[in-house]
Order: sequence, then C-alpha cells, then structure tokens
Amino acid sequence: MLSLIEQIKHGQRWDFHGGVHPPENKSQSNQRAAQGYTLPSKIILPLKQHIGTAGKLLVSIGDSVKKGEALTQADLNLCLPVHAPTSGTVVAIEERTIAHPSGLSDRCIVIEPDGLETWLKPPHLLITLLRNHRFWSIIFATPVFRDWEAPGFLPGVNCKAAWPAPKS
Repeated sequence: MLSLIEQIKHGQRWDFHGGVHPPENKSQSNQRAAQGYTLPSKIILPLKQHIGTAGKLLVSIGDSVKKGEALTQADLNLCLPVHAPTSGTVVAIEERTIAHPSGLSDRCIVIEPDGLETWLKPPHLLITLLRNHRFWSIIFATPVFRDWEAPGFLPGVNCKAAWPAPKS
C-alpha cells in the first residue's frame, strides 16, 4: 500500500463532503446591457490606507485636484501616497468614519468631483525621456533587453534588429 505522500505524488484525489455552493444568480446581471457609472457627490479618502503611518498632506481645503494627483507624500517606511481618484475640489479634511470593522474614524480628505475626470499630466521630464530616441537606444542596448522582442510594448520592433549589440 502506498503512503499518503506517494498517493499524492501519483495524482490521487479524494472527494470530501461540504464546501460552499451558492446559487449562481446570473439572471440578475445578464438580462440588461452594462450601464455607465455616475460619480458620487463626495469622495472620502482616508489618509492612512496601509499598515504604516499616514503621509504628509499636500493639499488643503479649497484646492483643485486632478485625477492621479498625489494628495499625500510618503515620508517614512511603510507609507504610501494617496492619489485623487477623480478631478474636483477638496472640500474638507476631517475625521470621518472609515470602512473598517472597528467603526472608528480617521483623518480623511473629502473631494467633491467636478465631473470632468481631468487627468494629471505626466511631468515634463518624463515626457521628454519617453520621446527621446537616444534614451530608448540606451535602455534597449543593455544586456537585459538586447535580444528581447517586444510585441506588446513596441509592436513589430525587434530590439535586436533596431539596436545592435555593442561590439566587444
């Protein structure tokens, strides 16, 4: 007789009683086409959304923010910045009940969306680098990328053909 470990190695499977088998309820969602979303009248963002400390606040009440803009700055380990999920105006920075089993409150930024969904533009330096062919030739000339074919990143470009490896 095989041991339990040997049976597992040979692909033996066992059925067991129990498990969760909820009803599928697909009829609730497959009868109509998907609908667009509407922005809420206010978005409440807790400053602390991780196990670390809350970051340094970069905005104040009345500031206009764009989607993707950093609202806090990480200054310590285990601290991540909070970014605006949409464009709008900061209407409050105050204690609010947070989505936590404790039901406690924490410091939050309250944004009133403007409905425009205006994105923050990337920094000028980043745009300049991304448009600079020399930057890409340096990046792809590194040994890691030298023989790399990039069908998704640069469609139709074989980096080996586009940027030959440096002569040894």
